Amino acid sequence: MTETLDDLGLDVLIDDAALLVSELATNALRYAGGDQIDVAVQPELGRVVFKVFDADTVLPRSREMPSIDPADPASLPESGLGLAIIQAVAASWGRCRVPGGKWTWFTLATPEAHA
Repeated sequence: MTETLDDLGLDVLIDDAALLVSELATNALRYAGGDQIDVAVQPELGRVVFKVFDADTVLPRSREMPSIDPADPASLPESGLGLAIIQAVAASWGRCRVPGGKWTWFTLATPEAHA
């Protein structure tokens, strides 16, 4: 993924893409019950689509962001914020069932899309 973005001249997206792909991959490995995932990167006009496939057909659900007290580190949950992070950083995201499992995806806008 990093090499693909670098080859496309989109290295500015690498940090966000790595964070969000890591979140989706972690969710797939933790909750899908399999040990294999596939990651796809699709450049499109004005955006890049990142997809993570796993063999589970149960679609992930986003949770409401919990109330966090900055003065109380214990108020920050240890897990369950992956999709909230994706919603906060990605331009869009979604999930869909396909034969043999599901794709969970997100998009990041390319710099020229902001121009």
